[in-house]
Amino acid sequence: MRLSEFTAPFYTVMIASIDEKGYPFSSYAPFVEANKKYYTLMSDIAKHASNIQKCAKTSLFFIEDESKSQNLFARKRAVVTCDGVKIERDSEIFISIMPQFIARQGEMAQMLIQMKDFNLYEPEFDKNKKGGSIAIKEVTL
Repeated sequence: MRLSEFTAPFYTVMIASIDEKGYPFSSYAPFVEANKKYYTLMSDIAKHASNIQKCAKTSLFFIEDESKSQNLFARKRAVVTCDGVKIERDSEIFISIMPQFIARQGEMAQMLIQMKDFNLYEPEFDKNKKGGSIAIKEVTL
């Protein structure tokens, strides 16, 4: 199963970031898949966004719904390790991704992008590091 097939039914992704004291922090955000990447929309006042702005190292975690799992000890899951990069609002990437984000996430996304504290984040992968862009290729879940 390809990662994109596994993540297709998801509308949000769990995000792990590192806080100012070096502790892990977990949260979630809505996302859209485009260009074989998972773009998230986050407010600058949200802890995970400020964490990523200070320390880009992050991971995205997708996990099978408990109610759909045959075995709670072996739920299907995928982790994408990356650096989170804030996308400038006037960039070509932002302009091309936001219509896709709105189409997937609906009216709330349309409203949130009007608020200047909400920004798009792009995962950046180190192609030489296992767990980076390799997670976007075919994976066994």
